[in-house]
Amino acid sequence: DVRAMAQASEWALGDEAHRARLLLAAREARQNWTWQRTGDRALRALEEFSQSIDRRRRRPALRRVGVLAPSRRSPSAIGAYTAEVLDRWKHASSNALEHLEDDSDTDLRPEAGRWLSGTIGPYRHGYEFDHLVSVLGSSGFHVSTALVAERHPTHVWLHEASLAGCYLNAAIKSSSEEWARGFVAERSERGSEFYSLEPEDFHREGVTLLGPVLRSARSVIVSSNEAADVVRRVNPDCPPVLVLPLAFPEVDAVSVAPTRRIVSAGWLAFNKRPGVLVHLARELDVDVDFVGPQIAVVAEHVRELARELGVSERVRVSGRLDE
Repeated sequence: DVRAMAQASEWALGDEAHRARLLLAAREARQNWTWQRTGDRALRALEEFSQSIDRRRRRPALRRVGVLAPSRRSPSAIGAYTAEVLDRWKHASSNALEHLEDDSDTDLRPEAGRWLSGTIGPYRHGYEFDHLVSVLGSSGFHVSTALVAERHPTHVWLHEASLAGCYLNAAIKSSSEEWARGFVAERSERGSEFYSLEPEDFHREGVTLLGPVLRSARSVIVSSNEAADVVRRVNPDCPPVLVLPLAFPEVDAVSVAPTRRIVSAGWLAFNKRPGVLVHLARELDVDVDFVGPQIAVVAEHVRELARELGVSERVRVSGRLDE
């Protein structure tokens, strides 16, 4: 919703009291939700779940957890985020942790000794682990993990309450409209009644494509109460849902004088809709900085749009920064 984004940005930029509230909330969240605490809370939830499940299965705990997620090197920021959480788990847990990498939509190959997430089923099996955790986001970098989560019981960690962007990436790359329509319809809450290849259309229609993953899930982790509500709407009979806020980087706080400036930190790709922020640069008369790894064609598109709108001096694409 471009209008809502503009209103929220203007409110934060122009209202000193509101900005102070936002800064206080961010400071409290940063103190409360560190990498360590987020990792500990997720592990504790899995262990609590396994205490009852393993009693029913009458088998000894293997003390082994498999996590299906993009690698730290993936263009998906969720890959780097998961790697940070796993680092904390390894120090805090007696469980053996194995990261099975999802290299969907990339040219990456797994590091030595690592398995791919798609090997669960054909070559690796759920009984090797106490828990399998499927880490998912709404981009093409998660397709292999999503397909595993449809077929096998895993704990589904949703970074977004939608898999539209994930599945649509596969549909678009199929080069077959008939196959794409069937692929989407099998996962859509509205079946074949609604079809599009634009993620924004799915958001507008409230179609998430979460159904098959939720039907197979052992439990679900989301980052907000709003996301939990979406999960329960899609599947009222879904398994336990844990709301686990996102962890904050452990860096020193920086104090700067307020300016009319918006910083977009993260992967610069078309699915992030960077053009919206370029339009805001003109509509709100603000500076916009894009910081983080980028797809070259997307960066050039942003610069070209800025030139067309007459805001080249206000829009900067900085790329990845080390400081």
